[in-house]
Amino acid sequence: MSTEDLEQYRDKMLSIAIKILRDRDVAEDVVQEAMLSAISWLNKEPIGKLEAWLVATVTNGSYAASRAQKRRDRLDELVAPVKGDKRQRNRGHGYSGGDGMHELPQTPVRELPFELLSVALAKIDRFNRDMLVEKYIDGKPDVELATQYGVSQSRFRGILAEARSEFRKVWNELTQE
Repeated sequence: MSTEDLEQYRDKMLSIAIKILRDRDVAEDVVQEAMLSAISWLNKEPIGKLEAWLVATVTNGSYAASRAQKRRDRLDELVAPVKGDKRQRNRGHGYSGGDGMHELPQTPVRELPFELLSVALAKIDRFNRDMLVEKYIDGKPDVELATQYGVSQSRFRGILAEARSEFRKVWNELTQE
């Protein structure tokens, strides 16, 4: 089976993903991931009913993307940028501009561990926070994140270690107060 054979399913898969996600860009990413996964599996062993496999893969990927977006939206609500913070995300390469300050949630710090977590995340660099969220909340594998950030897996693990270190330092300061 070739990539041309897979292309016949693209429109149907995109339709399924759009219905679930209601966002064409994210849906296209999910379909692309499913197609790449199918190609890699087809090179190893044949997939029984390809269309059924693709439908299941796109459906599962769409729901996973939807859950990840909801978690990021919730985190963004808890960790809102300070007024005047004009930083823009450089696709896959962090943030530029701004002073790095973020508003803290209005809820008392000690009320819930989740609130303490949001305060700790608010105090670290936004690039590091996003990386930690993608790794540990969204569950993205190192290889995917390294590719996303345009670095080797080894370099990514080093950057991730620095982000964890910054988070631990802030966490320890908050929990010792």
